[in-house]
Amino acid sequence: METEQIKKDVELVLYENQEITVSNKEEYSRAGDILKLVKNKIKQIEDKRTEYTKPLLDQKKKIDTDFKNMQKPLIELTNKINSVMVKWNIEEQRRLNAEQKRIEEEALKKAKEEGISEVEVAVVNEGLKSSKGDIATSTMVETYDFEIVNEEKIPREFLQPDEVKIGRAIREAKGKIKIEGIKILISNKIKSR
Repeated sequence: METEQIKKDVELVLYENQEITVSNKEEYSRAGDILKLVKNKIKQIEDKRTEYTKPLLDQKKKIDTDFKNMQKPLIELTNKINSVMVKWNIEEQRRLNAEQKRIEEEALKKAKEEGISEVEVAVVNEGLKSSKGDIATSTMVETYDFEIVNEEKIPREFLQPDEVKIGRAIREAKGKIKIEGIKILISNKIKSR
C-alpha cells in the first residue's frame, strides 16, 4: 500500500539524518540540502493526504448542504410556530393578569362592603407557562442574547485581542514595533528554496 511505502521513506530519511552537525560552510550547505529534501517529503506526504481526503471532504460538504437544505423549511416552520405560540402566551398572560386584577378588585370591594378584613381570592393564571399536549409539553422560557450597539463602550473584560492583526503588524515592522502588553518574540529559522 502507498502509505506503507511513505512510512518506510520517512523512517529512512530519519535514519540517514540522525546525526546532522554543522561546523563549517560545507556542512552548512549539506544541511540546507537535507532540509530542502525533508521539506519536499513533508509536502509530498501532505499532497498524498489531500489526494485521499479531498474527495471525502467534498462529499461530506455536499451531504451537509443537502441535509441542511432539507432542514431549512422545517426550521422556518419551527420558528413560525414558536413565534405564534409566544405571541399567544404573552397575550394570554396579559388577559389572565387583567382577569386576576378584576377578581381581586371585586373581592376587595365586596369585603369592604361586608366589613371583612381578609379575603380569599381565586388565582386564575397558575400554570400558564406550561401546556401539556398529546405528545409534548410546551413551556415558554426566557432566552438571553445580545446585540452590540456601541463597540467602543464594551468593557475591556469582554474584548479579545486580534492575534492575526497583532502578528501581521509585528511581521510588517520586522519586530521593530512596540505594542503595550505584547512581548515580541524574535527567532531565527532556515528557509530553503
